Amino acid sequence: MSRDLGILEITTINANRAAGEPVAESKLVITHRQMDPKADAGLSYSNSKIKLNSWEGTCGIEMDREGVIHLKTGTGEWWGAALELMGSGENMAGFAEGYLNLDIKGSSKASFEVGFQTGTYAGGDQVNNGVRFGDKGPYKVLDRWLSYRIPMTDLVQGGDLKDVTSMIYFRGLGNFDGKGLEVRNVFYSRD
Repeated sequence: MSRDLGILEITTINANRAAGEPVAESKLVITHRQMDPKADAGLSYSNSKIKLNSWEGTCGIEMDREGVIHLKTGTGEWWGAALELMGSGENMAGFAEGYLNLDIKGSSKASFEVGFQTGTYAGGDQVNNGVRFGDKGPYKVLDRWLSYRIPMTDLVQGGDLKDVTSMIYFRGLGNFDGKGLEVRNVFYSRD
């Protein structure tokens, strides 16, 4: 009996942009069911592979063949996961006035942070640039898909947009229940 394992790495890249070179296109696609950078010159993929990483095994994360990211939130003292670049950081300086776009739904009642990371933990310069999802504030999770267009100005917490190392991260803040979240159609825009 074989089991269809989830995708743990996004291998579609833009090999025409060198590490450190600014993203020139108006949209940077992480995972999207309908956006195809091969068919639209205004779209791009990242310049290196992206790994789905559960931080120290504190939660579950995988992606299905439709590009939907499935998270099982943690129940311990903390939990987190990210879609991390496997090469150098992405230069997204041109997106300072842009947006992080995503669809989200789930059964979890946990409060958590969603955003992007700059720098590296090992280098001592990692910064979480995110907003709170949960019972308080404008960002909610329901059992149906909700679409969000989050301004980068709300996300940036002092991180260097020339060195984005995690394209999206999820970090538990409270009410940990081990239930599921689904995220799809993740992209950055500057329109």
